Amino acid sequence: MKKNGISGFTASRKGSGSEQRNPEKQLSKGAAFQVPQGGLRVFAYLLSLFPPCGFLLGIIFFSQSEQEAGHFGRVCMIYAGVGLLGLFFCWGVAGIMQGLTSTGPSGGLVGGYY
Repeated sequence: MKKNGISGFTASRKGSGSEQRNPEKQLSKGAAFQVPQGGLRVFAYLLSLFPPCGFLLGIIFFSQSEQEAGHFGRVCMIYAGVGLLGLFFCWGVAGIMQGLTSTGPSGGLVGGYY
């Protein structure tokens, strides 16, 4: 370990010196973002059920040249579409329920002050 004048000791660096000098080699060719793995991938899929997040993740990863990133982006966009359909379904059910419970042509308000 090297002695550091300010904090005492510095942490030893792992890896060879060439990896530290060329951080571009650590990234795959042309990949701006790494595809999540494990639990983070499951979290990203759940987050994709919210349409804005799903479409944003899908666009980011689908545009990458790697096959795995493209597949991940496609699945995120599919989940965003499913979330959007679920949202429309819930709005439709709420509209039907409101129509069933209302009385009169004005949706329950016939006139006067309540």
